[in-house]
Amino acid sequence: MAREKLESKLAEIRAARDEVVELLQNQQDAIHSIEFPENYWKTMAHLMWRYGDHMREHTNQIANTRRGTGLVHTEVQRKLADAERSWGELLGELVGLDDEDLDKTTGDEDWSVSETLDHILSAEIHYLKAARAGLQGRD
Repeated sequence: MAREKLESKLAEIRAARDEVVELLQNQQDAIHSIEFPENYWKTMAHLMWRYGDHMREHTNQIANTRRGTGLVHTEVQRKLADAERSWGELLGELVGLDDEDLDKTTGDEDWSVSETLDHILSAEIHYLKAARAGLQGRD
């Protein structure tokens, strides 16, 4: 399955999103007083609201296109899509954290963010190895 064009477009979107997050993640309530008089967005707060909404809007558009053209997910693809959504939720929880925040804990024997990410990485590698082993010899 050729995905070079798709992966290229996604990389460009990811790069632009990374820049937006880097630029805005540490802004505080001043976003309500930053105005755009001649722009579609009235304030920075409105821009940020639309930023997330825009992605959801067009994700739904792509879902409709897939259904309308018969490009529906297989069961495996649906499960992988759910896993990718959880990746997005994880990225969202990490917005605004810096390296100094990674080792903080609640003191209730909970894992730090760093420990949690290490565990996630270990599990991802385990899932990959298990999937490879399960598929070995099936091609």
